[in-house]
Amino acid sequence: MNNIQKILELYCGDNPLRKNLHQPFQQGDHVFASDGHTLIRVPASRVPVQYAIQDKPSNIAANHFRPADIATPVTLKELTERIDEVPKIPEMEDIGECLPCSECDGDGQVVWEYRHWEKEFDCPECDGTGYSDEATFKETGKTVPDMNHTITLHGFKFKAEYIIRLSLTMLLLKTDAATMKSHSVHTFKDGVCFSLTEYVDVLIKPLLTSENVINN
Repeated sequence: MNNIQKILELYCGDNPLRKNLHQPFQQGDHVFASDGHTLIRVPASRVPVQYAIQDKPSNIAANHFRPADIATPVTLKELTERIDEVPKIPEMEDIGECLPCSECDGDGQVVWEYRHWEKEFDCPECDGTGYSDEATFKETGKTVPDMNHTITLHGFKFKAEYIIRLSLTMLLLKTDAATMKSHSVHTFKDGVCFSLTEYVDVLIKPLLTSENVINN
């Protein structure tokens, strides 16, 4: 798998209700990949494998990569500095199994005692299941950036997750500069386009705030 394939897969979604976004796809002369919040396009001639052709949604290139009237230089160094400011949170590991309830030690039952009488009841902490509500995750002891944190970049606010993905894309492309393309009047339908090379464009939906109406 070459870097272009790796990059395309970074942008694929995993929503079980949107299986059409689980793999890159071709429409017209471009290959696209999207998770519903970010969208990447690469000329099909640059992609070494053939992906399935999708006609819907139609006119992706025209509808989402429309000409912008503001072009702002962005560097990988700038993105890295913004990412370094993101607060860290405990890393969680998917252990693939339920954790035992700490109250009943996984038994599902607790004992009520009064003098010399005893009676068992369902554990009130786990409702008798024997498992914790924190079903399949536990802390690893490491910290990672908070992917839901907000990063502000030239007047727009983005989820940290998307800017981290963008920086990784630039590293894989071995480029340290990009052009951020936006619109002087930004609507909720518009994404912000990052042209990373002459043939790779990434569209990211900013967080919707009144500050995202840019006039500069």
